Amino acid sequence: MHKMNDIKKSKTQLIDELQVLRLEISKTSHPLKDTSEIENSTKILEMIAIGKPALEVYDAIALMYEQRNPGMRCSMLELHGNILMHGGAPSMPKVYCEAVHGLKNGPEVGSCGASTYTGVRVLVEDIATDPKWAELKQFALPHGLRSCWSEPIKNSKGLVLGAFGMYHNYPALPNESESNDLKSAARLAGFVMERDHDQKHIRKLAYTDELTGLSSRAHFYLYLTDLIEVTQEHDNDFCLLYLDLDNFKDINDSLGHHAGDILLKALAKRLGEATPKTTYIARMSGDEFAIIIENVKDKSHLTNIAQSCLDHIAHPINILDRKITPSCSIGIACYPSDGKDLTALLKVSDISLYEAKERGKNQYVFYKKELTQKVEYRFQIEHALKEAIENKELSLVYQPQIDVRTGKIIAVEALSRWHHPQLGHITPSEFIPIAERIGMIKPLTDWVLNTACRQVIEWQKEGLLLRMAVNISPKHFIDKDFVPMVQRILNETGMIPGQLELEVTESTVQTDPKNLKIFQALKDLGILLAIDDFGTGYSSLASLNHLNVDSLKIDKYFIDDLLLNNKTKLLVGSMIKMGHNLDYYVVAEGVETLEQYNTLKKLRCDAIQGYLFSKPVTADIISKTPSYFK
Repeated sequence: MHKMNDIKKSKTQLIDELQVLRLEISKTSHPLKDTSEIENSTKILEMIAIGKPALEVYDAIALMYEQRNPGMRCSMLELHGNILMHGGAPSMPKVYCEAVHGLKNGPEVGSCGASTYTGVRVLVEDIATDPKWAELKQFALPHGLRSCWSEPIKNSKGLVLGAFGMYHNYPALPNESESNDLKSAARLAGFVMERDHDQKHIRKLAYTDELTGLSSRAHFYLYLTDLIEVTQEHDNDFCLLYLDLDNFKDINDSLGHHAGDILLKALAKRLGEATPKTTYIARMSGDEFAIIIENVKDKSHLTNIAQSCLDHIAHPINILDRKITPSCSIGIACYPSDGKDLTALLKVSDISLYEAKERGKNQYVFYKKELTQKVEYRFQIEHALKEAIENKELSLVYQPQIDVRTGKIIAVEALSRWHHPQLGHITPSEFIPIAERIGMIKPLTDWVLNTACRQVIEWQKEGLLLRMAVNISPKHFIDKDFVPMVQRILNETGMIPGQLELEVTESTVQTDPKNLKIFQALKDLGILLAIDDFGTGYSSLASLNHLNVDSLKIDKYFIDDLLLNNKTKLLVGSMIKMGHNLDYYVVAEGVETLEQYNTLKKLRCDAIQGYLFSKPVTADIISKTPSYFK
């Protein structure tokens, strides 16, 4: 943005400069001329003010000075590097303009070539005899061009941008008036040329991604809009690949943004290598890229390109002495079948990209109508869940845990339930991840803990003493406010800390110092801790060596296979024995048959939880349930 501000002229500056130009033109005005000169100069200034194309203004300037000097022909050449390019020359012969266009400037390349090379005025009295015109006079003399006076066109910093040339059909040098006109014309052309260069630079900044050199988001929108219009006229089609790097944030967080920039530049180059040479590629933002494939022959052609992108991106790369193997996900949408305008195409390609991410990343997904329905349903769920949590419209049910030795109910696990009037029953496995994603897990957990603890107090009044187990999201272990929240709820409800057991999934149980600190802070409050779904994670043994927990809950996966596979039975027995050796209370989840119960009893499991005794039920049913399992 600062670069654009450096070259951007304010409206006040433009008005001031136009006033200067008006005065300069008026200084060279010939007395007794009619009002046409004033009209011409005013017209040119207006063209500059409203931003007319530079080539149109060049022609207007040439015609104005030709009118002031009958018999004179004028031309402007722009200097691109050291190459002369035709600018404006409405009265010059076409063959001459074509001969000069594209020449390399130098001291012996006509008047304008020499002027741009030296940066000073060059006056050639006779083209026929001047050595600077040796190679070009064959294109000038046959058309009556005999003399040429050239003034370098410079910008406000003195840099040569081109040359203004005045030609006569007879050998001559300029008089004072013509000399002033030459200077004035070059000054006016220089102002237009500098503004044109600035505007082109602005467009380049706006339409080119500075980091990767690819097209920018702004240019992508223009390109896609034009492509849709052209494609409609010719009844063609094309496809849009929307690409996003997987886990790019991890690179920035671990190695810094400089490393991220290095990776983005490398991947932009790889996308160019992975796609046909005519492919249009733009960097949309951050780590997102858009690729347009025209003239798609068939779906296999498109899948080959998408797979090529995945393969090229996946090559390892060394960044700051670290080997990184990047990957990406791609959403694919086709025009016109998936969307008939820019907004629709971007929407469906983004939906497809999201689906690729959800399916595990490092893959491409073609858009289907069902994906939009899925997204719309997810949006409904997210909006409704936020309202439900804020308005406390969810409910709790409780599943008993039975002591295997006594058959007595010793605890219950609180489970959230949500029934929406229009969407129906939505399972916790569906709405809990959504609550985590939309940032509503904290108020949800607050409500669950508060409600569950108050229910324990109510049961105590009825003479029912039970421990309350509540499952806690891993998100809370990066939240500094979690332990204070639990402390507050205990104080507000009057719950005895030892009656509250917080269950954490095995994936949460890491040896990360931050996690260990949270665990210890909860233990310091006197709360019980349990590892839920034990046996399905990868960090069990390492974590058990560091954590001060109270119980293990063996996952239902093992219980389902307990009677069918002797290895599973041995494994469950080992888990129970290990838990006891570490002084843990062991609970088996998902017990549904009497045979499973009897086997677990023989293996000396401490407690069971499952449909054999009870499904999750409401609080009033727990109050009426017999205390013992018969």
